[in-house]
Amino acid sequence: MILLSTGTESGQKVARERVAEATATFYFPLDLPFVVQGVIRKIRPDLFLVAETELWPNFLHIAKRKRGPHPDGQRPDFRPILSPL
Repeated sequence: MILLSTGTESGQKVARERVAEATATFYFPLDLPFVVQGVIRKIRPDLFLVAETELWPNFLHIAKRKRGPHPDGQRPDFRPILSPL
């Protein structure tokens, strides 16, 4: 399953046009701890890739902290694909 999030309406349009394999697209959650925790808990990602340079400190902190055991015994992988600037 591929879930793709964007931050803008134009990003949604581009995502739908260019990533036809995506199961769903959605707007990136507000970077508030309780919102981020709910989204991560709901989608339970196995892999998180950062493709933009926006800073989302709460999301990145919570995603890193959630790297606990996964139901199938695998640990989710939260690796940014871009190196720090």
